[in-house]
Amino acid sequence: MGDTQLKKVAPSLYNIASAKLGTIADHIQISLTGTYSWNITFKRRRLDDRETMQLSALFSAISESPPTLNSSDDYRRWTLSAKGQFLVKSLYEELIKTESNEFPSKLIWNTIDPPKINFFF
Repeated sequence: MGDTQLKKVAPSLYNIASAKLGTIADHIQISLTGTYSWNITFKRRRLDDRETMQLSALFSAISESPPTLNSSDDYRRWTLSAKGQFLVKSLYEELIKTESNEFPSKLIWNTIDPPKINFFF
């Protein structure tokens, strides 16, 4: 899994996830014995077959390499640059690659950041 986003690994699950901005620590519970369990909630109770398969594959992938919870904070990573930091240059290069004449409103407005922050970007 590594740095891969949930919306890329399991898009159907991401679409129905209750806490899209949640961190790993928000969704994991560690018992006194050190075992962990996942507490992931969705907007509806019944998952269809595709969503069930994605959830099974997700848990399987996570169990192969369980997350380590330490005191460091989760953070956002800009996937268009090697160091994970936002660079105007990387955004510009991505926009040039698409060669679209349309204004990239989806790139600006359809994000997981709060609208007040997006307005200033």
